[in-house]
Amino acid sequence: GMHYAIVDAASVGLTIDPKRGRELCRFGEMIKVAAREQHPVQHPELDYPGCDILVFREAARRLDDGRLFARNTVIMSNNDLDWSRPETRT
Repeated sequence: GMHYAIVDAASVGLTIDPKRGRELCRFGEMIKVAAREQHPVQHPELDYPGCDILVFREAARRLDDGRLFARNTVIMSNNDLDWSRPETRT
């Protein structure tokens, strides 16, 4: 299995916005390093370094039409972003 961290973006002063992609990656990489140092884990079968994926999330909010909406982005191990698409309402 994979080990990853889930971080509320607001708790570290961030918002999930494509314009802040570099900042999200920078903070995400720092948090992943800290997670590996402070909470080491070892895969039972593989040489796996621990937390190498991080999800920044925002709190869900209710839209005017009553549906819930939340945004997230994943900081991948290659320092790339994987964005949630707003139109999916996930």
